Amino acid sequence: MKSPYIALVIAVLACQQVTPKDAESARAGTADRAEAQQDTIADLIQARVPEAAAGDTGWQYTRRANADLDGDGKPESVVLIADVTLDKRGRAVFEDGHRWQVYVEDAQRQRTRVYARFIPNGSLSVSVAQPVGGVRPTIILLEQQPDRVGVYEVRYVSAGKFDVWKRLERQLDPSSQLQ
Repeated sequence: MKSPYIALVIAVLACQQVTPKDAESARAGTADRAEAQQDTIADLIQARVPEAAAGDTGWQYTRRANADLDGDGKPESVVLIADVTLDKRGRAVFEDGHRWQVYVEDAQRQRTRVYARFIPNGSLSVSVAQPVGGVRPTIILLEQQPDRVGVYEVRYVSAGKFDVWKRLERQLDPSSQLQ
């Protein structure tokens, strides 16, 4: 799903790379809060959000894009899902808050979950960045809430392995939104 704000936000971001980890250690999370504040991967995958896939019961909202993320010549699928209900016309009904997930599915149908969070009163937009100067495409995540915005970039390496860069996280004043 594309957001008109992604290009603007990406253009003004400062780079902050987080230590690369594999998906298994991301799932495990971390007990040490000081470490967790530096570990964007653990922050992006909340243990309370059960692993799911497109079409699973309750996960009706699905968006998908294909790109060769790992440089092997075969496209992977980037899949965004949310636990929303559908109205009579089949449109997603977004209410107070939803669990969102993003995973990469390779040609062998192996899934690597790179994002799993509950977002209260907000949304998640996902785009695939164009490759530039020999650098493979990355996944751009834009998380929007009334009082917070976050932009993250994910570089998929292979099944179960990815890097995350925290591009921007800011608290917002909800009373100052433009109308």
